[in-house]
Amino acid sequence: MTIRMLLSRCCHCVLTAFMLFPAGTFADEPRQITVSTLAQLAIASSSDAPAEVVRLNQAPLRAELNARIVAVRAEVGDRVEIDAVLVELDCRDYVARADQATATLAALAAQIDFADYRLERARTLSERNAVAEEALRERESRLARLVAERDGQQAVVGSARLQVDRCSVRAPFAAAVVARPAQLGALASPGTPLVDLLDVDSVEVRARVRRSLLHGLAAAATVTFSDGLGEYSLTRRAVLPEVDPRGDSVELRLRFTDGRAAPGTPGRLVWRSAGLALAPYLVEQREGIPGIFTVVDGHARFVPLPAAQEGRPVAVNLPPETPLVVDGRVGLRDGDPVRIVD
Repeated sequence: MTIRMLLSRCCHCVLTAFMLFPAGTFADEPRQITVSTLAQLAIASSSDAPAEVVRLNQAPLRAELNARIVAVRAEVGDRVEIDAVLVELDCRDYVARADQATATLAALAAQIDFADYRLERARTLSERNAVAEEALRERESRLARLVAERDGQQAVVGSARLQVDRCSVRAPFAAAVVARPAQLGALASPGTPLVDLLDVDSVEVRARVRRSLLHGLAAAATVTFSDGLGEYSLTRRAVLPEVDPRGDSVELRLRFTDGRAAPGTPGRLVWRSAGLALAPYLVEQREGIPGIFTVVDGHARFVPLPAAQEGRPVAVNLPPETPLVVDGRVGLRDGDPVRIVD
């Protein structure tokens, strides 16, 4: 058979095919798919980030006086209440100084009373021209000097009393004693370590979270700290205004709302979405945009999900009864006719 005859037969077959199957027949053939509702496919959406419990207060208490340690009233491991006396210093010298300053203040007060009396008498006599103007001014000046001395002495008394107060070293907050360097009978000087306190109640969670996850965290239904043994509810306190360029992340501080873990406990910050979410395998890419397929009037409709991240569940803001394409997604395009099969 010649080549011309073969070409003639091929052309005849092509023309016959076009006559039997009009243009568009194959393109319009509905794609067979299976669907399930969003409610059936939804999963719990959660994200997590590394976190740890940090203390807010840790106070190494130190002496502020030159004095001998006469009593130590706290040991390592003790729980102490706020304002509890932990260490006492020999305060006799400081009490004596405070008493002396107080006596000097009392003497000045008596002098002021007498100077005020003499000034009033001088003013009365001045009205009768019985005392010189210069004498009147001298008595006014003396009273003013005494008042100034009294004000200065009041500051001395306040400082002396403060030194007496420093003889008793008190807990600035309810805490646990974690170290006790103070030794009974030792001579302390300003800066000598006495007791180290750890505030076990004032703690919070520190976590580092990628910026892309902050929106989901802000909208989360629950936020917890998990240490592997239990979970504790949290509320966000602050986002530090500094970005770590290595992970495009920021540091968060969160407070416990129901119970608390011990300072230094490592764990995970976990937050769960309030809405519906889908497993990542249901997300398709079309022209570089992630999304899912639903069915509207017998045609596939692509719903973009720009917030979707590879390998993570994605939140979907659609009615729970929305039908989603499960099988038959490969190669499916927006607008393609589809036929749902069981």
